[in-house]
Amino acid sequence: MNILDKYYSITGGYLKKQVKRIENKTATTKNRYADYLHLLSVLIGERIPKNIARDLIIRAGGNAEGINAAMKIINL
Repeated sequence: MNILDKYYSITGGYLKKQVKRIENKTATTKNRYADYLHLLSVLIGERIPKNIARDLIIRAGGNAEGINAAMKIINL
């Protein structure tokens, strides 16, 4: 089991719920990047490395374009 699998075994249920919530609400930014920015910030605040946080959200079904747009802001 690699590190991503370990993190996903812990956070996967939560992330699936959050992704579903994000995707079902009215989009206020392109590809919902602002919502994904918030979710990334929560995970990073819990000491999950940012690139792993990105991969976890994508694995949970998140919009990769929106997540990558949010990552560009985090990496400024």
